[in-house]
Amino acid sequence: MLASVGAGVVHFTAVGAHSAHTLIAGFFVAVGVLQVDWGVAVAFKRPTSALLTTGAVGNALVVMVWLMSRTVGTPAFVPGSEGREVFGVKDTACSVLELVIVAGAAVLIGWEQSDSRRPRVPMQAFAAAATAVVLLTVPGVGAPLGHATGHAGHDVAAHAGHAGHVALHAHSVHAEHVASHDAAHRHEASGHAHHPTVLAVAGPRRSDAGVFAAREGGLPARVRYGPIVLPSAGMGGTSERNIVLTNVAKPCSDCFITGARPNLVYADGSTANYDTGPMLHHAVWTRPSIDDLTCGRNSAIGSQGQRFFASGNERTPMSMPAGFGYYLGADPWNLILELMNHGQVPRTVYVTLDVTYRQASANLKRLTPVWLDVANCGDSKYSIPAGPSERTWTWTSSITGRVVAAGGHVHDGGVKTVLTNETMDQTMCTSVAGYGHKPGYEGHIESMNTCVWDRLGVLRKGQDLGLHAYYDSSEAQDDVMGIDLAFVYETQDLNGGTAPPDQSPSEQTPPPVHHH
Repeated sequence: MLASVGAGVVHFTAVGAHSAHTLIAGFFVAVGVLQVDWGVAVAFKRPTSALLTTGAVGNALVVMVWLMSRTVGTPAFVPGSEGREVFGVKDTACSVLELVIVAGAAVLIGWEQSDSRRPRVPMQAFAAAATAVVLLTVPGVGAPLGHATGHAGHDVAAHAGHAGHVALHAHSVHAEHVASHDAAHRHEASGHAHHPTVLAVAGPRRSDAGVFAAREGGLPARVRYGPIVLPSAGMGGTSERNIVLTNVAKPCSDCFITGARPNLVYADGSTANYDTGPMLHHAVWTRPSIDDLTCGRNSAIGSQGQRFFASGNERTPMSMPAGFGYYLGADPWNLILELMNHGQVPRTVYVTLDVTYRQASANLKRLTPVWLDVANCGDSKYSIPAGPSERTWTWTSSITGRVVAAGGHVHDGGVKTVLTNETMDQTMCTSVAGYGHKPGYEGHIESMNTCVWDRLGVLRKGQDLGLHAYYDSSEAQDDVMGIDLAFVYETQDLNGGTAPPDQSPSEQTPPPVHHH
């Protein structure tokens, strides 16, 4: 009885993290209700053999579904949840409870079918069993969910598409708050920080290399996700695989993010990059409770919700102009990861996200993320010929406002992305790729500049926002990307702010493509 009620409660706690997947959430609700009802029925009335058999078979089937999701993958009819998932504390604890139910029901069935009287259970044995169930239920209720599935995703500095990948081999994947390495002050899990430390202060500007800066005295915080074990290149470390973590740690709630900077690190905080093997193929943060503006819900990536920040291995930081911020509520985050290892030894790594934020009382102007992608809502990949090429993708805007921050993403061989208002023939941001200045990247793309100003350009509902992706590749490629993430201040005051100076960095011809 106790094991059944405990398993039901654990299932209920998993529903919120799957709000973007109504079929999965509904399954958890149904299983939770049945487990609690069955446990109560067994406890308060003499159970029949039919009732006990139903409980044993039902829980055995649930365990089988769990094992299938962790070994061969979730069935394809579950949209946005294809692929294998990793073993976690919550799901493992729940499955152990269900195995206890199956075993206990089998024992009771034996007693019911026996002519002998049911033996009296000693109080000490009952207390021990109850303690064991509680010890399984408590971590099952409190543990975060960590899923590794084939949800959409591929290499991004702002990206999420690409369904059909298999799970990355990962052990003990979890997310946690850690102290900001930029400040000696501890960030509390409640989202508050004591003795705020200013990382840097600057007025509105167009950045020359993707500057990460605290705006107006923002508080620093870091969230860290891992450990994630990457096999060596020879053991599959260079395969394209996805991890989708659900309900991951957040730096704050009821707050405004004013800057964000991603990284891939080892346990000691040192950077993990090509020179030691690992590659941050992509990291995409989403909010499943909010619809994505350009993709909606009708795709694998759309089911993950609003894409509000992302990075490829170039690890482009983003900051907002003074007075603006991206608001975070109490709703959960998901994180789509694809990591690779080009080295010949396994590596254990962590993904980090450093942010600066201000509490909601700061009353900053709220920003809306707009994801632009040459292959939006698909796998984000397209083909290019050798030599110079350009591809354009447009989106008819459903909002009106001022674009105040933007940054692009391309693969090796990429030159730049250009964000435009196609209807008004207005260029808002040119994000140029950088190569050859940072040894850890070993000649691969290492930077994309971002644009930050209180009015990069304006956009009216019904106008076309355009993304232009430029390549000059030494060879034809069939898996490049062109992506731009823009932040829009929704307002009718389109004359507010000031026009930015043109400070785009000089372009360069990319070095010869050497595929990872």
